Amino acid sequence: MATKYKLNELAKDLKLGNAEVVKCLEEAFGETKKTVSALSDAEINYVMEYFSQKNSVTSFNDYFNLSLIHI
Repeated sequence: MATKYKLNELAKDLKLGNAEVVKCLEEAFGETKKTVSALSDAEINYVMEYFSQKNSVTSFNDYFNLSLIHI
């Protein structure tokens, strides 16, 4: 039996608002999901890929430089 992953759980795990995930899925799949809707594997994969690319960075140099200051 497959584990069901709800939209609101995915949003929480990604530290996103439910509305952001709903909008992302609506634009990609053409249907509005409720926050308690169970997501398919394709929907989960799409959201993960979408927000990974959206929030990617080109360099971690600034992050590491700031980390050294706080040590």
